[in-house]
Amino acid sequence: MENRIQQPTGASYRLVIFSDSTVRTVPLVGDRWVVGRAEDCEVCLRDPTVSRRHIVIERSGDQFRFRDMGGANPALLDGKPTRTGVLAPGSTLMLGLTRITLDHRQPRVRVVQDQNHTVVVACEQLAAQAAARPGTRILGSRDLDPDAVTKVLECLEWPLADLGSIDDCAEPLLDLALNLTGRRRGTLGIFQPTGALRCLATIDRTDPDRELHLPAQLLRDVRAEQLPFLITHNNRGESVERLVVPLVPTPSGLLVLEDPRKDAPTGQEVLRLARAIGSVTTQRLAETEQRLRLREELTRLRFHGTSAHATVMVSNRLQEVRRQLRETTSLQLPLLLIGTAGTEKEDLARYLHSQSRDPGAAFVSFHCAAMPPHRAEDELFGNGRGHGGALAKAHGGTLYLERPELLPEHAQERLATTIREGRIDLGGAGVVPVHVRFVVGTDRPLAELAPPVCPSLIEVVGGLQFAVPPLRDDPRDVQALADLLLSEMGPDPDNQPRRLADKARQALLEYSWPGNVRELRIVLEAAAAKAGSDEIQQRHLPDAVREPNGVVGGNVLSLEEIEKRHVREVLARVGGSRQKAAALLGIAVSTLYEKVKRYNIDP
Repeated sequence: MENRIQQPTGASYRLVIFSDSTVRTVPLVGDRWVVGRAEDCEVCLRDPTVSRRHIVIERSGDQFRFRDMGGANPALLDGKPTRTGVLAPGSTLMLGLTRITLDHRQPRVRVVQDQNHTVVVACEQLAAQAAARPGTRILGSRDLDPDAVTKVLECLEWPLADLGSIDDCAEPLLDLALNLTGRRRGTLGIFQPTGALRCLATIDRTDPDRELHLPAQLLRDVRAEQLPFLITHNNRGESVERLVVPLVPTPSGLLVLEDPRKDAPTGQEVLRLARAIGSVTTQRLAETEQRLRLREELTRLRFHGTSAHATVMVSNRLQEVRRQLRETTSLQLPLLLIGTAGTEKEDLARYLHSQSRDPGAAFVSFHCAAMPPHRAEDELFGNGRGHGGALAKAHGGTLYLERPELLPEHAQERLATTIREGRIDLGGAGVVPVHVRFVVGTDRPLAELAPPVCPSLIEVVGGLQFAVPPLRDDPRDVQALADLLLSEMGPDPDNQPRRLADKARQALLEYSWPGNVRELRIVLEAAAAKAGSDEIQQRHLPDAVREPNGVVGGNVLSLEEIEKRHVREVLARVGGSRQKAAALLGIAVSTLYEKVKRYNIDP
């Protein structure tokens, strides 16, 4: 009987980003990444000397090419300015003050817990007197790989390093242990509360395709040991010598190193060395876990200072919804947020994500109305040829889907299957597990939507439903949100706070806000632009808001005229981009095209 031990998964390549005395890693999943300062970039840099969209990196097989997207400062590849080039492992790319390198990760070895066919031939433990003597050689004169040791030591000394996960920290630690002990194969793992071993890193420098068999009795013995030991097994007719290093106290995990070179240290010498390695490894893993906990808390606090969080928290009408959502944080069931176009459905999804167990995980927003139907399926599920799609980007985090009824019927069926089974079938690329919290936003209950939603999607999504009240339900929210949104716009051209005249404020309170908070934001941004350094007056507001009953100059406006003016103003606000305007209006791009054509609105 064999059990597969839980192992990490990840991309073979990642970017290592050095900026402002910090280091972070970005796994490269997919085939295209925009790098810049803008929040919607796949790789977002916190560097004022970097352009909003500085470069784009595209992958073809194992080759990564980059090209400049018009950044103010040219990229430097190994110190030379260039607009395009190949980013290879070991090369350095400078964007402003940020240094980026490409790291090719070691292939993972499959670890198997072997229940049978294992006989212990010999076992040598670290003698008490040997353990008391200090080791005389940690970095000795043996034939170590100097590049690997230098790389590992650099990793260990990175200040304020943000290595992305404990797995990223474990790989260089295992690499160091193999180099110091003269072994070529090994694994580093930690024990779960259930007693199972979770492998953080595995390396095989001779044959990464072969499995690493760990006897079940060995895992049980390690939990009772405090000192390293050398053990020889006869496994399936093959003699295997292993250096086993418990990570004490408790022990919390173990290092298993095998396949020694001919000149590898042996006996009490390697056991003393292993004890020092185990102590360093335990300390570094503990420091990394603490840093990850601090990073999660920092992520939570960062969200608390964002517009999304402020919009949700300042609202009186969303108080009950917030309470209900907090009660679901421990559940992994899909949620449905129902609210008319422009309500804070996505902001509430972000709020829920910030309250989850891992707020530092990815939050991905997928607006079906802004996605052409022929591309929707690949952008959501990936194409199985390196492009992972929104689901891959949201792995371990939250995926917010708005207006799923606009997805093609086949994509809806596939989404329902993915949610129900927790995996994606990528055809020739195989079946991939999905660990994502799904939050769906719609204007009305799923069964009432047009075009209709497939029954299987209604079945898997409709269990937990939450109603998001419209803005008109509570005039207090209009006033509070207006003040909040104006403060977020910053000061006026004279560096004074933006002010709202009493009559303008009263007009906002009397308007029904069919576009909800989204419309309020657009109206205030346009009014602030018109007012400049002056106080925002009633005359700076759109006709529909200034005359809430649809009466302009004594004439009653038709619904078509109100809609025409609203569509024209939204298009002007987004610079004529129909895709952005459709997203703001909460309609499909094709529907917006029809309205532009019907109302003869100039592009």
